[in-house]
Amino acid sequence: MGSMQTMAAAGAALLTGGLSVGIHGVVRGDIPHALGGIALGFTGLFVIALVAIRRWICDTSIERRDLAQARREADAEHHTYIAARADLESEMTRLNRDMNTERRRIATALLADRRALEAEFEDKKLQVEGEAFRLGVRMERAGMLKPDEQPAPPNLIQFPKQQPDAAPERERSRGHNEVAP
Repeated sequence: MGSMQTMAAAGAALLTGGLSVGIHGVVRGDIPHALGGIALGFTGLFVIALVAIRRWICDTSIERRDLAQARREADAEHHTYIAARADLESEMTRLNRDMNTERRRIATALLADRRALEAEFEDKKLQVEGEAFRLGVRMERAGMLKPDEQPAPPNLIQFPKQQPDAAPERERSRGHNEVAP
């Protein structure tokens, strides 16, 4: 940056010196001095123009400022992302912990319900067994379970038995045009 300032200062000095020599040559009527002064002035102007053009082309301060702003925004977004990710992980940990607690609570409740149902089943089973025993005692006292009595015949239709000494059926003849009795 320092050499650019030096070049700009040199260009300004050439322009000033050239113009002063050119004006001095024009005032005195000395054409070589006037042309030399004008040439020096143009050279100084050319150097200043080149410095301005180079500065205009090579000046990246706006781009650097935009880049710095973009980096700040990207860093802020990155920090936001990291914070959101940490929040998500903590929320997932909390949800998993809550789900495990709920699973344990449900398992305990199911176990208690199962025990209650088993106890209820045992009570009903004992009631049915007791009722069956009482029914058996009543039937015994009523004489329904005596072994010497014949059970009532079933309500089935009785078919007469076939007699084994009946005449066997004759074989029919198998010939053509013959009929057997």
